[in-house]
Amino acid sequence: MAMPVPDSDRWTAARFLAWQAPRDGRRYELLAGALIVSPGPTFAHQLVVDELHAALRAYTVATRNGRALQAPLDVRLTDDTVLEPDIVVVRARRGARRLAVPLATELLLAVEVLSPSTSAQALDARRAALLQAGVPTLWVADPDDRSITTWSATDDVGRVHHTSLTWAPRANVAPLVLDLRALFADALDR
Repeated sequence: MAMPVPDSDRWTAARFLAWQAPRDGRRYELLAGALIVSPGPTFAHQLVVDELHAALRAYTVATRNGRALQAPLDVRLTDDTVLEPDIVVVRARRGARRLAVPLATELLLAVEVLSPSTSAQALDARRAALLQAGVPTLWVADPDDRSITTWSATDDVGRVHHTSLTWAPRANVAPLVLDLRALFADALDR
C-alpha cells in the first residue's frame, strides 16, 4: 500500500524533482505536498504494463499521434504534485525532448495498472489529481478483473470495459481498438 512519508515540511514539485530518491525498487511520488512511497510492482502488474505499452506504442508510431512511454517517468501535475503513471502517451511535438519532466498538459493519456497494494483511496486521489490537472483520459487496468476502467476530464464517471476498448487522441484520427480479452490473455496466460 502507498504510504505518505512523515516529514515536517510540505514538499514542492521543485524540491521533489531535485531530490535523489533511493534506488530501492519502490515508487516515490508527490501528491498534494506529501511524499508517497509505494512498493515495487508485481510480476502480473508488469506483464499487463508491457502488453498495454506495446499496443499503445504500435498505435502511436503507426498514426504519428504522440509517444507512448513507460514508467519510470515523473509527470508534473501541479506545484505540489508529481506522479509516475505506469504508461503515458505524450503529445508529439518539436522540442519535446528538451522537457526535463512532462507537464500534465503534454499528456494525451495516462494509464495505471492496479497492484494488490493499490488502495481505493490512493487510486481515487491519483485519479482526481490527474484529471484535475488536465490529463484528458485515464485508464485503470485491473489484472484480476481483466478489465480497464476509463475516465475523461469532462466526465467523472468511470466506464468499465471487459471485451474491447476504443481510444483516439483526437476526433479526426483513426482509433486504437484493443481486444481486452486477448490483451489480458497474452499478458497473463501465456
